[in-house]
Amino acid sequence: MEIVTPVVTPVVESLMVRVKKELGFWFSSKNYVMEMHARFLVLNHKADDLKRKKEANGANNLEVPNHVPHWLTQVDAISSEVEDIPNGEIRCFIFTKRYKAGKRSYDILKKIVDLENEESNIKWTNEPIPLGKVINPIMPSTSEPFRDDKGIPNMFMSRQMIFKNVLKSLEVDSNTQQIALCGMGGVGKTTMMEELKKVVEKRGMFKWVIKVIIGQKADLIAIQQAIAQYMGEPLNETTRDARATRLQKRFEGISENGTKNILVILDDVWKELDLKDIGLTSPLPNSFKLLITSRDEKVCIKMDIKPSSIFKVVGLEKAEAKVLFWETVGSPDGTKEELHNIGEDILNKCDGLPLAIKTIALTLRGEEKDAWKVALLRLQRHDPDDLYDIVGHIFDISYDNLRTMDKSVFILCGLYPDDFNISKEELMIYGWGLKFFKSYHLMEARHQTNTSVSNLIHANLLIESDTIGYVRMHDLARAFVLSNFSKFKQASVITHGDELEWPTEDTRESCERILVNCAGMSEFSQGFNYPSLSLLKLMNGDRILKFSTNFHKRMKKLEVMAYDKMENPLRAVSLCDSMNLRTLCFHSCSLVDNDISCLGNLVNLEVLSIAHCGIRKLPSTIGKLRKLKLLDLTGCVDLCIDEGVFQNLDKFGELYLRVLKKRGIRFTDANHKELEMLLPKFYALEIEFFENILQWKNVSFEKLERFRISLGCFLNVNTWDNYPLKNTLSLVTNWSDLLECKITTLFSKTEELLLSVKDMRCFEDISMSPSQYSQFCNLKVLHVFECPDLTHLFTIPVINVLNQLESLKVSSCNVLKSLVLVPKLSKLTVNGLAKLKQIWDCDTTSSGEEDVVSMLRKIEVNNCESVVNIFPRNPMRLLRNLEKVSVRRCCSIQILFNIDMNKEQLSSSNTSSLRRIKVEGLEELREVWKINDENNSGHLIRGFQAVETIRILECKKLRNVFTPTTANLDLGALVEMDIRDSGENNVELVNDSQEEELCNISFEGITGVSVVFEIESPPSINNNNRELLLPTTHQQQSPILPLLPSLEVLHLYGMEMLSHVWKCSNWNEFFILHQHQTQSSSFQNLTSIALFKCKSIKYLFSPLMSKLLSNLKTLCIYECEGMEEVVSKRDDNDDEALTTTSTTTLFPCLDYISLAVLISLEHIGGGVAKGKTNVVHDELEFSQVGVVSWSLCQYSREINIYDCPALSSLIPSYAARQLQKLQKLDISYCSSMVEVFETKDINNNNIGNCSSNVDQGSDVTLLIPRTKNITMHKLPNLKSLKIYSCDLLKYTFTFSTLESLTKLKNLIICRCGAMEVIVRDENGETSFEKVVVEFPRLKSIELDDLPNLEGFFLGMNIDFQFPSLDNVKISDCPQMKVFTSGDSTAPKLNKYIHTWAGKHNLECGLNFHHQISGASSAPWFFHTLNEVYVSYNDKVKNIVPSNGLVHLQNLEKINVGACDNLKEVFEEATYSESQTVVKVSKLREVELGWLKNLEYIWKSNQWSIFEFPNLTRLSIEVCNGLEYVFTASMVGSLKQLQELDVCICEHIEVIVKKDEECDASVVDDDLELKVLHFSSAMVLNGCLPGSSLACFLEILVAGVAGTVAISLCEMSSTSCMSVAESTSIVFWIEASLSLCIEKE
Repeated sequence: MEIVTPVVTPVVESLMVRVKKELGFWFSSKNYVMEMHARFLVLNHKADDLKRKKEANGANNLEVPNHVPHWLTQVDAISSEVEDIPNGEIRCFIFTKRYKAGKRSYDILKKIVDLENEESNIKWTNEPIPLGKVINPIMPSTSEPFRDDKGIPNMFMSRQMIFKNVLKSLEVDSNTQQIALCGMGGVGKTTMMEELKKVVEKRGMFKWVIKVIIGQKADLIAIQQAIAQYMGEPLNETTRDARATRLQKRFEGISENGTKNILVILDDVWKELDLKDIGLTSPLPNSFKLLITSRDEKVCIKMDIKPSSIFKVVGLEKAEAKVLFWETVGSPDGTKEELHNIGEDILNKCDGLPLAIKTIALTLRGEEKDAWKVALLRLQRHDPDDLYDIVGHIFDISYDNLRTMDKSVFILCGLYPDDFNISKEELMIYGWGLKFFKSYHLMEARHQTNTSVSNLIHANLLIESDTIGYVRMHDLARAFVLSNFSKFKQASVITHGDELEWPTEDTRESCERILVNCAGMSEFSQGFNYPSLSLLKLMNGDRILKFSTNFHKRMKKLEVMAYDKMENPLRAVSLCDSMNLRTLCFHSCSLVDNDISCLGNLVNLEVLSIAHCGIRKLPSTIGKLRKLKLLDLTGCVDLCIDEGVFQNLDKFGELYLRVLKKRGIRFTDANHKELEMLLPKFYALEIEFFENILQWKNVSFEKLERFRISLGCFLNVNTWDNYPLKNTLSLVTNWSDLLECKITTLFSKTEELLLSVKDMRCFEDISMSPSQYSQFCNLKVLHVFECPDLTHLFTIPVINVLNQLESLKVSSCNVLKSLVLVPKLSKLTVNGLAKLKQIWDCDTTSSGEEDVVSMLRKIEVNNCESVVNIFPRNPMRLLRNLEKVSVRRCCSIQILFNIDMNKEQLSSSNTSSLRRIKVEGLEELREVWKINDENNSGHLIRGFQAVETIRILECKKLRNVFTPTTANLDLGALVEMDIRDSGENNVELVNDSQEEELCNISFEGITGVSVVFEIESPPSINNNNRELLLPTTHQQQSPILPLLPSLEVLHLYGMEMLSHVWKCSNWNEFFILHQHQTQSSSFQNLTSIALFKCKSIKYLFSPLMSKLLSNLKTLCIYECEGMEEVVSKRDDNDDEALTTTSTTTLFPCLDYISLAVLISLEHIGGGVAKGKTNVVHDELEFSQVGVVSWSLCQYSREINIYDCPALSSLIPSYAARQLQKLQKLDISYCSSMVEVFETKDINNNNIGNCSSNVDQGSDVTLLIPRTKNITMHKLPNLKSLKIYSCDLLKYTFTFSTLESLTKLKNLIICRCGAMEVIVRDENGETSFEKVVVEFPRLKSIELDDLPNLEGFFLGMNIDFQFPSLDNVKISDCPQMKVFTSGDSTAPKLNKYIHTWAGKHNLECGLNFHHQISGASSAPWFFHTLNEVYVSYNDKVKNIVPSNGLVHLQNLEKINVGACDNLKEVFEEATYSESQTVVKVSKLREVELGWLKNLEYIWKSNQWSIFEFPNLTRLSIEVCNGLEYVFTASMVGSLKQLQELDVCICEHIEVIVKKDEECDASVVDDDLELKVLHFSSAMVLNGCLPGSSLACFLEILVAGVAGTVAISLCEMSSTSCMSVAESTSIVFWIEASLSLCIEKE
């Protein structure tokens, strides 16, 4: 016991302490609770104080101690715990509750004490919050990946991807640490950076965001100080290194040893910045990110930013630029629509640059049209204004930071027109002429030019072109160059016809470079004199362009002269005065006599380019150009080269002789010898040679660096591809001759090699030995063709050296049976290999070969009849980089992709880049994919997850694209399926598993298919008589929803058996199921539907489909013979489902409808709920619950209806007020149409009992009450209406519709035989009050071939105003006597109106009927006819009928042509009691041409005599039925006739015919004829009856002041001479065509 006691006692005492403590919680529970509440009350007061201090500091931007937010959070947590403990007394016998209350209170008291102690240690200061510290970030919701576009002016769609990618790179888990935004000045880099900064701060991605602007002149001390300010502590150190060290330590401090993320932003970096100087290490610590903005991409690269992390910000797209401009300027209202055109031109000059757009938009905000025009003119002339003051400053800074050479190239680029593709080679040769380079060799100059262009692209001052070898210049960069004439001394002159804007007089002496775009110019300026000019480029001159004889003599200092596409023949001899020329270029020009021999006198010429100019001879005088370094004769076909041309060209180094149209240069033996001597000196050569290759066997090519040589064939390159030159050899020869020729030494420099070599068995045969295989190390493109003995292509040693080979093409090698591919091959093309059976071994599995072809991106196999397999089994890993597969005319292929799931190496994690699959003409193709899965593993096959497009054409035996066994294929990216003329009768093309991402479906020529989408189709109806394109899975109880949610485009073409596009057994159940299964809708993104030549389909969709097609925008249906309705309820069997659509806006986005050649279409569709319903009508608002009133056309912006002969009306009456968006309506060849806008249901004056069968197949009765004169149809946005060939249409609008036509601009009604009025007065009563109707926007009215038209509107007491009308054309409207019954005013009509006959004077406005005499029966328009223009009109037999002859007081000009049935211009007058003198006093000019049946122009008789006292010109051409021109009685009135031209009139016998009832036989002595021209008047016997030709000529010439020309008709030159001998006239024959007469 004594032993136990010392041990037990301490244990018992220890336990008792614990017991006492726990019992204390029960005994002292009340005390603990009371004390806890008391102390918490005090703590809460302290927390309130801290919150107030925190808010005050926040408001004053002062620091808040770091621990305060956490302390307040803890107080809030304790508060909730305190509230859980009851404040009242707990009875003793409730032991558990009492104990827990005491225990929890005790624990909370301890926390309160700790918080009180912590609070006492919080130290407040008045230090400001560091600028870079992120305070209170707000984490975004998961639905908002980044800030909404609202409020971000430049966050357009084209920039969102860049924004997202940069933001992704800034994520903490991204490995990218340095990111750059690059772009030209003003493009929006800083704006995007600021938005990125806001987003990362909002998200709390970084604890510190430090932003510093670097600027053009980086001041390192200022930069360091700015960084220190962002961190909240100034720098006291004085040296650069010390300050950098201090910054580094502070960075380490604020990052808290890498636990806090820091973003450093360097904005506007111009030059490389050493990160060590700003306290950052390289590489950056893990918690740091660096974001910079710069104009120069190379600066970013030098700062170790990876190219993949450099994001280029470019200008806005056109649509985005428009949005920014009009949002900034304030979109003009309807009265200022004319500003839109000016605004568009201004936007084009801004070229998508946001800064420029906003600057000019702010300038124009609130300004009138004149200010807009001035702004546009300044932009076109590059005048400095507000825009260029800002934008010019941007480019000025960029320019000043360029190297000297880069500046020269930049200035030269500014000479070219807007949006011009500038050739880099052209820049080099112009720069050479201007002495830009200090180098001796052109190759070095070329390298320097390419380097400068690259620098300018990286500096965002030039833009890469889509064409290789070319660049473009931003319009504003060009404007900067041209607007700074004083600095750059060059001008670019753009012509507008003969209007030019030359440099001003004060700049004439200093101007050094000029480019003139001569398009439309007829004569070059006579005053063109710029004595300091060193470069002149003329381009796009027309054939009529003329130059002064001393044009070139005024430019003694000219060093570069360039002609580009000048059609006017140029005289090379005119350049002989330009002795300082160093560069001379003719490109696609016409040269007089193709003679360039005089160019040999330009002894300082170093570059001569005569490309595509058609010269046939290179004269020996060119050999005098001893300084010549480059000669370009590209495209000079059938060229002969004089002997001795090349032998004296000591400095000759570059020659380009590529021909055109496969017509080669004819080399003589002397030419060969001269070239053989010169070629060892050449650096660049482009030549095609077709003779024996052995003639080149001794020629050395060792200095060639740039070449394109073809021996034995033509170069297969773009005809006009002059300068982008890849080192190319094309050799057609035999193996032995090739080995003897030294041209094989060029293999080591060759990038593209084309081989057709007889006796070559494999590629290595063209090498002398295995040691020379390495000479192919630079080969990138290889094309082997027509090698009849080629058995295999490569051996392993050759493959090992072809490390650069990217493209391989093998064609027409008939014995080649296999291919072995090379490592980096990206493109493979195989054509016409008759023996080839497979590209790869079908069982290829070795990993080594997988690696070999892993870079392949594109495969094309064409016309290989024996090929069975394109790919081996399981090709996914083998072709992991493949992007496109194209297989054509390979008749043995049955399966394209054969996948064996039982192979071990198949992995479900395979990735693929394959995007496009195209097969065409594979006669035996059964399946695209075949999958063997014996174990039914169900693994997802990830080899095709990137496929976007599948196109299958002319594969007649195709059974399916997808089958149940292909359900595991991952085709998540599939967006387009195009199947044409493929498939047998039993064809299933798509199943549910491939539907989710499909965006585009196009089926063409697939026969035997009747339903495209069958929804909830039970198995019992799926038989051989109805096959499905897109079926549901019948094993399931319901379809997988949603169906095709991503589908956007559906095109169905030539599907003859198609009866339904959509078919559902019960739509109502489908919609209920849809609501339960999915939140999204089937077909929710379908925007475009097109049906072509589907002759069996009777309607497209049910009204219930509108629930699914809410985003449908475009609907086109063409040549569907059986189409009766577009929308039909004929297959709907559920009234409830139909009625529920009353709450749905039907087809709200349907913007465009086009229906053409639908011979059975009776109406388009629309209607009300099915079943008989009495509908209460109030202003056409159907108010009864559950009733639908709608039309398919109700929301359309544009509707085109063509050749729908069964369609009686377009817009149903119940849709009268639903056409709020319609802007353009075209209707043509609808022979049954009686109304465009249906009125028969609503025009009954009785309030009840007006019934209408609204939709075929329905029993609908409408009770439509109506008051008189109610406004029916509303068309508030209609701008254009065109109606052609609708023979039953009697009117277009009702009068009540006119008040809504406020935006109508164009109205055209043609060939509507029944049309009586354009606007019908539905009241039919006279109004006693004067009413004025205005068409405020109507600009053009054309009424043509309306035989029953009586007028525009015939109602009484209605006046019309047309304030914008400037064009009216009325043709073939014989019944039209008036335009309107009331007054009609059109102030902008310029007093003219057009009819079929020509132009009419309307001095009295449109009310032309006031000019018609009541006694006259002549058509109204002869009274006003001013000019006659009639052409291609086979209906007219005369132009002016006899009853209109006396009404031609205003006629001034007649022009008639190509009217085959015209017999007379002025109809012969009929019987009259007295003779009438028809005096057409104002007629000045008559032109008649191609009138094959014209018998006479005017015919005087005993009842009428024609007089034309002011006729000055008469021209008659190709009027073979005409026998004479004038009658003798008319000649006396032709006192003003000065020009008579008779051409190709085969049956003219005399010019002046004797009147049948008159004695006049001679020409009036006062005839003032200036010019007389006869041509091909085949039977001309004389000019006056009874007079000899000589007599007539003598009389005629007496009044001739000019030249008389007579073509040699049937008169021989002997006859002409005899005439000459008998007269005082001198004849001469010119070019054996014309006989010219001149008074002696």
